[in-house]
Amino acid sequence: MQFEKKVIKTISMSEAVDRPTSHHQASEMDWLRSAMNRQQPRSGWAFTFLLLAGMSLPTRGAEWFVSPLGSDSGPGSQQEPFATLEAARNAVRHSKTNLTPRESQTIWLLGGDHVRTNTLELTDADSGTDGHPVVWASRPGMNPRLLGGRTLQGWKPVTDPAVLERLDPAARGHVVEMDLAALKIHSISEMHSRGFGRPTAVSHGELFFNHRPMTLARWPNQGEFSRIAGYPDAGASRDEHGGDLGKLPDGFNYPGDR
Repeated sequence: MQFEKKVIKTISMSEAVDRPTSHHQASEMDWLRSAMNRQQPRSGWAFTFLLLAGMSLPTRGAEWFVSPLGSDSGPGSQQEPFATLEAARNAVRHSKTNLTPRESQTIWLLGGDHVRTNTLELTDADSGTDGHPVVWASRPGMNPRLLGGRTLQGWKPVTDPAVLERLDPAARGHVVEMDLAALKIHSISEMHSRGFGRPTAVSHGELFFNHRPMTLARWPNQGEFSRIAGYPDAGASRDEHGGDLGKLPDGFNYPGDR
C-alpha cells in the first residue's frame, strides 16, 4: 500500500537504529506497529512531518491592488489598481463564490499616501476561512501609508488688521491662514485638558508641514513662564492643609493684559 510505504519511509528517518534486521522474525508491518505505539520523543517529529506533508495549504488565487493614483472604475489589477480600500473590499466580496478550493485572496497596498476620510468597515462578509484566507498586505518593496488627515491647499497671508495687531511685528509678514469651510471642513477635534485623573478625551487636531507637526499657538512661549495670580473666589473651598483651593473648571487668574 502506498500509505504504508510513506509511513515506513518517514519513520525510518528517526528509527533506523531500531529497525529489525533480516534475522528478526517480526515482519515489516509488525515493526511499523511497534514503532507507532512507542511514545519516544525522537520519533514525534517524523509523524508531525508526515501530517504536514499531507495537508493542503492555500494557494494564491485572486489578487487586488490599491494605489493612491488608481481608479475605482478600473479592474483592480496591478496595471490598473483601485483607488480606495473599499473598492478592493467589495471585489473580494463579489469574487468569493468563484474561488477554487484552497484558494486565497490578497489585497496589495501599493506605495504612497492613502488618504482616509472615514473608517474602513469590515464585517463577517469580508472574513476569510481556513480554505479561503483573505490577506491585506503592503506590496514588497513599497511603503504605503494610511493617513487620516487632509491636504490643505490655498494658504494666503493674513491681512485682517485686528489679527495682525495681535502678532509680534517681526512675525506679521510670515503668518498665513486657511479657510477650512471652503474645503468643507466644518469641525475639528478641540483641545481638552487630559491626564492627572481627568476623563479620557479624543486628541486634538494637528497640522503637519513637510511631515513635521506644527506647534499650536500658545502662551507663554517655550522657555517663558507666567505665575498664577489667583483664582475666582466663587466656588473656592478650603483644602486639607487649611488653605483655599479653587475649582479647576473655573480656571485661574494670571498677570498681564492677555
